[in-house]
Amino acid sequence: MNLNCESLHKTWNQVTGQQLNPRATERLFFEFWSMDFTDQDLQCVLKYMIAYNRKHPNTPMKIQAHKVLGDLETFASVLSEAMALERNKPVKTTPRESVLMSFRRTTPERTGNFLSASEVLSRLKSEALQ
Repeated sequence: MNLNCESLHKTWNQVTGQQLNPRATERLFFEFWSMDFTDQDLQCVLKYMIAYNRKHPNTPMKIQAHKVLGDLETFASVLSEAMALERNKPVKTTPRESVLMSFRRTTPERTGNFLSASEVLSRLKSEALQ
């Protein structure tokens, strides 16, 4: 078995807790690896599927090697959804922000080049009048 396929197999076993037969899934893992997918991609999709199954117990996704890796176009689609969900997670507030919000009941000012909504609206109005 190829070293890359072995690492994919170990990743699968660690994330899912399943014990796959390496000889039965070698072709699936080799095709997966040859399409330039990585261990992190597999791990991201499996974690996404496990979280989805916890939230939706009545309509679970099948976490079986031939289902997940059998159709790589579907895998790529689920991967993009999982990566987007990971990228768009809400940011946790810092202790300073939570204290400020408890007193002011507003969000603290952000550092950087951000404009407040009132500043944007006033600029738009002034540009429209010119």
